[in-house]
Amino acid sequence: MQLPSVRLGIDQGKVQSYPKVIVDGIDVYYLDSVATSFKTVRVKIEKLLFFKKMIAVSEK
Repeated sequence: MQLPSVRLGIDQGKVQSYPKVIVDGIDVYYLDSVATSFKTVRVKIEKLLFFKKMIAVSEK
């Protein structure tokens, strides 16, 4: 199964269509299918100089 895509920031035009939870003080928006498909999804941030990239890591 493919991990969900993750990214920093929000799209103001689409944010209303996603459920929101607050995890460790961070607003998280997700598709309903993520909650039913994955037991846990962890997100890591990798940095290279000034660039940041988020990566999803999951446990089924």
